[in-house]
Amino acid sequence: MGLFSGKNRRLQEELQKTQEELKLKSVECEMLRKDSDSDLIHFHSAVSHAMRIPISIILGYADLLRGDLVTEEAVRREYLLKICDRVTYMNSLLNQLLADARSDTQLYEIITAPADITALIQRTASDIALAAAQKGINIKVNGAEDGTPIIIEADETQLTKGFYNILENSMKYMGRPGEINITVSRSDGQVLIVFKDDGKGLAEEELEHIFDMNYQGSNMTSGFGLGLHLAKLSVEAHKGKIFAKSGRDKGMGIYICLPEKL
Repeated sequence: MGLFSGKNRRLQEELQKTQEELKLKSVECEMLRKDSDSDLIHFHSAVSHAMRIPISIILGYADLLRGDLVTEEAVRREYLLKICDRVTYMNSLLNQLLADARSDTQLYEIITAPADITALIQRTASDIALAAAQKGINIKVNGAEDGTPIIIEADETQLTKGFYNILENSMKYMGRPGEINITVSRSDGQVLIVFKDDGKGLAEEELEHIFDMNYQGSNMTSGFGLGLHLAKLSVEAHKGKIFAKSGRDKGMGIYICLPEKL
């Protein structure tokens, strides 16, 4: 009896240990499932946010081409080129998002080359001008006072993505028709880019959070709170800084400082 009693006790102990291990594994599996669901939701949000403006631009130019207003062949070719550019941009952007999703570190990698930053912003503003005009918003770009190009080392795709997000954020939260003024200047090896709108603005105490992931201020309308966070990642990947200034009914200003050389 003592032998069988000892074996039963050992079997009970092993069974209890196995049950505890199974419970632990079950908890780990549940945590992994939740993490996976969260990653999937974040990826879906990032793709939805990144593709919204390029798609609206493509649809805008496609609508113009479909109508009878554009008759000049040169203009039609220009609009078709803009559509092709946006498709190429979307393909590059989607590849980047997929690479980020596969990465364990989620690093924001950039591939730089000399770029005329004023021309890059002008192209971005031109692309989004049609969507802005539909909201009664005019976008102006002012480069260096002497008119000389400002060349920096930049990943044009990543910076363009950040500029789109800033402009889209302004268009969404201005809360009224108005203007977005973009100025580009240089000083002591630094490039200063200012996006200033004359919308309703945001309370000063909220400014420190607007670049946080998934943050939505008191003036939230829709979206996932990713736009300015992604813009911040883009700027910081270029060793730059980004901050905001605003106040109730004082508009919103987004300030970016980038080095001319990385």
